[in-house]
Amino acid sequence: MLNKDKILFITLDFPPQGGGQGIYIENIAQELTKKNYDVTVLTTKFSRGKNYKFPLKEISYQGQNPIIFIFLAYLYYFFKLKKENYSIIHGNSINHLLFLLFKNKKINYLTTVHNTYLQRLEAKDRLLYKIIYPIFIKIEKIVLDKSDKIIAVSRNTRNYLDKLTKNKNVFVVENGVNTDKYKPIEKDIDYFRFLYVGRIEKRKRVLETVKIFKEFLENYKGNKKIEFIIAGDGPEYKKVSEYVRENNLEKIKLVGFSDNVRQYYNKARCLLLLSRGEGLPLVLLESISCGLSAIVTKDASGLSSIVQEGVNGYIVEDELNREEIINKMIIITNKHKIFSEKSELMAKNYDWSIIINKYLKIYNI
Repeated sequence: MLNKDKILFITLDFPPQGGGQGIYIENIAQELTKKNYDVTVLTTKFSRGKNYKFPLKEISYQGQNPIIFIFLAYLYYFFKLKKENYSIIHGNSINHLLFLLFKNKKINYLTTVHNTYLQRLEAKDRLLYKIIYPIFIKIEKIVLDKSDKIIAVSRNTRNYLDKLTKNKNVFVVENGVNTDKYKPIEKDIDYFRFLYVGRIEKRKRVLETVKIFKEFLENYKGNKKIEFIIAGDGPEYKKVSEYVRENNLEKIKLVGFSDNVRQYYNKARCLLLLSRGEGLPLVLLESISCGLSAIVTKDASGLSSIVQEGVNGYIVEDELNREEIINKMIIITNKHKIFSEKSELMAKNYDWSIIINKYLKIYNI
């Protein structure tokens, strides 16, 4: 007999491994556990210093290859978890392909799409991606077609789903944020720090952001001490670092990867996120919750209401008009206190304690 409140999450990423997709599952599982639902997470094996109030089942794999994970996850389930009689199986991206190919009609299968492989392909220009991603897109289409319900984390991602599936059972539930964990603190009044957090890769356009910041410094006439903190690592780190060094940009601080990004939210006042191929980045929600304003592209905003034009930040065109962005940076630098107060208010609507209720309606439990 199936337990109507028994839920299994399938995810390749889970903290501290991976990025936003794992944090998303972590938060949903924690909120459901608070409400006394029986939750299990199936993920990769990794050294974790955190104890959870729900079972964490780990397969013997530490890599990031989704194809390998697809097979290993299903084998683990088939031999060790199938007898648990889950009523809901909820997967990230394509992680649960085999679960959908061998469906149990008594189980409800859900898929969360953060950003489609089609979105990612449009933001990539390396030949390797153009060869591999069409294969992932075909797998993604199968997953979407066979899912009982699909959850898109942003309206931007939702728009792409119509190109991939005829499945109409689609819901938009924007990502949430833990506002108790991410909250504003008093900051050094003499400094105004811009911030980027994330992978340093081409689609994130960090080098372009650095060049815009350089022009901003040449145009800024205020009396604040200006800095730009870049927290992250990736294939373009060396290129960005070399540009910073060659142009003597001492006000840019490349701090590398950190598993404690709150320290940078606590120093900064404005997030710069000019990337492409996004869903609704958690870094955007976390920074807004910490009282930062934000300048983001339409793509990076997820077409969400978390950033409201001229209220707590600005949404700029994906083509990156440098003059426009610099003007908005100057405005925010001069009016940061008002923007910060509005961000704090906006974030309250995205607290996970509110967002989880939308999932309960979709789960129909």
